[in-house]
Amino acid sequence: MNSLQVFVCVVLCVSWCKAQQQYYISPTGVDAVGRGTQTQPFRTLEYAAFYSFGAKNVTVLAGVYTGPKNFPDLRSLSVIEGDTVIQAENMSNPDAFVFNSCDDCGPLTIKKGIKVLGLTLHGNTNTTNTSIAAAQGGEFSHCRFLGYRSPTLLSVYPVYGNNVTLSNNVFEFNEQNIVATGISIQNISGNATTSDYVTLNDNTFLDARSGGNAEHTGIHSTYGRLFGMGNKMTGLSTGIHIDDNALVIMTNTTISSGKNTAVEVLSGSFSGVNLDVTQMGRGVSVATGTAYIQGCNVDRTPIAFTSPGDRNGTCTLTMLDCSITGATQHAILLASSSLDYAKVTASITRVIVDGNGNGNTDGPALNVGNNTAATLSQVTFTNNLGKNGGALFCENGASVSMTSSSLSNVSYNQAKDGGAGYCLPNCTFTIISSYVTAVDNVPLTSSNPCVGLGPVVYYISSVDGVDAPGRGTTREAPFATLSYPVFLNTVEKVIFVLPGVYSGKDNFPNIRSRSTTAGLEIRGDTTDPQEYVFNAVGCSDCDPMYMKDGVKIRDVTFTGYLGTTYGAVTALSGGEIENCRFYGNNIHILVEPTTTGSGVKVLNSFFEFSKSNEATSQGILVPSGSVATGWTLEAYGNNFLGDGLAADEGTAFNISLGILDARRNTIDAMGYGLTMRGTSTKVYMQDSYISEGEGVGLEIQSGLLIANKTTITNMRTGVSVLAGSVNISDFTISGARAAILSPGTRVSTSFLIVKDTTVTKSDNGYVGESSNNTNYLVTATFDNFQVNSNGLERSVNGPALNIERNVKLYITNSNFRANNGDKGGAVFCGDGGIIDIFNTDIDRSIAIDGSAAYCEEFCAIQARDVKTSENYADVNTSPCQGISNNNVYEC
Repeated sequence: MNSLQVFVCVVLCVSWCKAQQQYYISPTGVDAVGRGTQTQPFRTLEYAAFYSFGAKNVTVLAGVYTGPKNFPDLRSLSVIEGDTVIQAENMSNPDAFVFNSCDDCGPLTIKKGIKVLGLTLHGNTNTTNTSIAAAQGGEFSHCRFLGYRSPTLLSVYPVYGNNVTLSNNVFEFNEQNIVATGISIQNISGNATTSDYVTLNDNTFLDARSGGNAEHTGIHSTYGRLFGMGNKMTGLSTGIHIDDNALVIMTNTTISSGKNTAVEVLSGSFSGVNLDVTQMGRGVSVATGTAYIQGCNVDRTPIAFTSPGDRNGTCTLTMLDCSITGATQHAILLASSSLDYAKVTASITRVIVDGNGNGNTDGPALNVGNNTAATLSQVTFTNNLGKNGGALFCENGASVSMTSSSLSNVSYNQAKDGGAGYCLPNCTFTIISSYVTAVDNVPLTSSNPCVGLGPVVYYISSVDGVDAPGRGTTREAPFATLSYPVFLNTVEKVIFVLPGVYSGKDNFPNIRSRSTTAGLEIRGDTTDPQEYVFNAVGCSDCDPMYMKDGVKIRDVTFTGYLGTTYGAVTALSGGEIENCRFYGNNIHILVEPTTTGSGVKVLNSFFEFSKSNEATSQGILVPSGSVATGWTLEAYGNNFLGDGLAADEGTAFNISLGILDARRNTIDAMGYGLTMRGTSTKVYMQDSYISEGEGVGLEIQSGLLIANKTTITNMRTGVSVLAGSVNISDFTISGARAAILSPGTRVSTSFLIVKDTTVTKSDNGYVGESSNNTNYLVTATFDNFQVNSNGLERSVNGPALNIERNVKLYITNSNFRANNGDKGGAVFCGDGGIIDIFNTDIDRSIAIDGSAAYCEEFCAIQARDVKTSENYADVNTSPCQGISNNNVYEC
């Protein structure tokens, strides 16, 4: 053969190898030369695969394939270029293309360049067969691996960089009496490289029978690198098992309903992003090696994360942005062996641990054992229930630090001893450049407290207390006065007030002189404040009970403070009052925001006023003066009760500067509900109830009021706007002389916006007038203003609207019904008044003069789409242009 002939032969051979040859197989086919077409298929996979040289496509027709020749070892198959594809005729239904293993069948084994697509590979009863299929490279995709008694469904051992891809497969166990593995990744030949990897995407692992009770493992990796995404495991005993320094990286993984561990690292590395674990025995367990977890959710798993400490090695756990709920034992359990060189290190950042523990384990949120160091940053441990430590337990030889200048929250945890944390003497617990919120943990302290995690607790008793060293830490040996524990040290503390009456200067300490910013809480021993009374009657040198940032007072009573400069409680720009009772004081609470603070909170407290001795008493007073930037008074859920006070007696809120945020307050039988002044004063009010007073519900002398969802009943005046800006909506006002009033007694401009408001059984819905000086005006806008059944005796002008000089009124989408007036059954417009009324109905009004409306000569009115009906009057002498006075009343 000459050189030209050799060249032509090589070219033809290469071209033939590149072309993918098509063959078909069927259980009814025949393995013979010249066959392999769709109408004359081969019978076995082995015959089709080795029938010719080069790349080929073997289409599997429907049926059940059995025998060793349908489970060939394809590693000797010559694939020069291109892929050999073994593919079901219908990829969407693998159950129609079944390969049934047999006692003398080996695993269906593939290598690089071979793809198996859309088949069902079924195990048999012979447990000596190590696996149904195997891969040294290549790809299995859209297949169903159905184990019966086979120990392994798929064995993977990449060799010489021949990587394996597994995607969209189902690995299903249907026999609970054996130990079985879905995918086993190992280095059997011993000649693989560390760069070999397996790609595992969108596969499902399912235990169809045992419900997690059998010893079934989804992935057992003891070699190389595994990269996975979107895999789901349900009902398996163990999800992922890692050993022999294997590396596994998984994202968007779901593991649920198994009895053992979702991810178990005996040695090696695991990285999980967006890991979702539900109802497993354990979430992630790391004996030696490393685990990096970011964006996880672990729910109803007895132990969510653990380093069990049963191997002599180093373990590193990193957790970020995780949520752990429903762990009956521990959310995070860290332990190491007793050997000095065995060490567990954990970094826990932005992790929420909520609602874990059953009261029988130590530290249900975090239990840190011997030779273990944990660093916490921005963690939230709340609503956990433990034995020693409701949230945290720190063993001798362990180290826990809260760091990174972050805010952590350890609150609302409960335990038999140590609601927030329990630290044994040789535990190192530190808070470094960090602020930790620790509130309402029960009990508040422990026999072995974690210093800085929650307060020190003291007790005082006016009955049998003694101010002396060595006392005050138990109810049985309390201090006598409040001053003694307040100034005893500078640590965060809670002072429980036992039942009794506390009087004298030593029970009204000047708390503002404390040299520390550490938290201080003063609280009654129960939630009944009447049992714990601070009484200043007859105490001429008693200071008020001062508050500042970090101070909280709850569940106690203050009475008898008759000073006129300060309140019984005086707050300096910070502090919180909750569930307290005030009576018999000239000023119940005075807020003096002269220094920078986070604001004052007054919550769910009771203020009582008596006509006999509190003629000018103030509930919450903010006097005029300089105000710190960013300061707010929050008043939620309080009750103010007067005793038939006259119009100028008793004010619930008297605000002259700053910002008041008032919600859900009830004000009854008071002279004034709110008085506000000061051009920079702002009041936001919502869901409040004001009733039965001789004065004004809301009086705005200057500043800004924004209020909604408020009811005012039987006050002389509902809302009075002397000056400033007012925006109210969703109000209900009844039983007032003037529901809304612009009295015109201030030389200033006022702006009023009223929306979605109803007025009934009052003399006037709105009365507006301004000063004689034409440079000063009242501007009022009403939208959806419902004024019904007002001015019952026909004794007032304009029972719905009464405006006079220098008032501009815009009203739209409103309704005036069944009102009774002198001049104007609904509307009166005096000289100098301006009304623009649009899309409003006036009906069933009765007047002496002007059945629907009465306009004096110099009233300027523009009426559009105003509908009137069934309005009656004796005469109609001064009608309003655009508003029809329908009838003259006839007897």
